[in-house]
Amino acid sequence: MSYLTIVEQLKKLLTDLEQFLIIIPNNIEEIYIQLMPITEEKLYCEAVSNQFLPKKYQLNSKKISQLQQLGFHKSEEDCNYVLEYDVKDESAFEDLAKLILKIFVEIYGIIVNDFSFVLDS
Repeated sequence: MSYLTIVEQLKKLLTDLEQFLIIIPNNIEEIYIQLMPITEEKLYCEAVSNQFLPKKYQLNSKKISQLQQLGFHKSEEDCNYVLEYDVKDESAFEDLAKLILKIFVEIYGIIVNDFSFVLDS
């Protein structure tokens, strides 16, 4: 699965600042990254934490540290990991899509063959 599929969805997300996008790998609904526009050039990204993950997908301290090294921090509101990401040009969309794919593979340990997308408001 190409990261370009994610790029297309990220661009659709910014057509309406009231929308949100949930990206789910391989139809494993317990693992997701959710994104919401903050502005036309900035996205709020949320990666699911152990509080909401089933036992078999729980992140160990090394994986949590890796996620934090990627710029995420734990949200005080809902305990997921969050990041604000600037998307001012084409390369930023591509970089964010690659980051999302990297998180699914390296942090959550999912070999991604397919994605489900939920784009809603």
